[in-house]
Amino acid sequence: SGCYVGFGGLLSLSIAGNLGAAASAAPGLQKMVFAALFPVNLLLILNSGGQLFTGNAATVSMAVIEGKATMSDLAKSWGVSILGNILGCFAFACAAQYSGLLVAGARRLAISMTVMKTNLPVGQAVVRAIMCNWMVC
Repeated sequence: SGCYVGFGGLLSLSIAGNLGAAASAAPGLQKMVFAALFPVNLLLILNSGGQLFTGNAATVSMAVIEGKATMSDLAKSWGVSILGNILGCFAFACAAQYSGLLVAGARRLAISMTVMKTNLPVGQAVVRAIMCNWMVC
């Protein structure tokens, strides 16, 4: 699933990051285009039968609460899911960088988004993450 998140991110960065003058002329257009394209990753995950960590965390936790899974099952499921997603994202990022796909506007947008998100106050970042993942689960 991590690779599919990467595909959605790269698609969004490539198109929204290269809007050029159109983005300058229409404030908010770049964010709207990015937001409209990023969910492609969720469609890829759903169509392939993959699982994001967030959905896995919710479903397996409920199975433990209902007595259908053990804490050991939960730990194993979470471990495999988070590791697989992280490795998939990392592999995709390396491939995108190596192949030269993160250039021009896509590169600038990726850097600006990274700087903005890593400079958020921790509380605000956590609330944003919860709101974002709410829709995924």
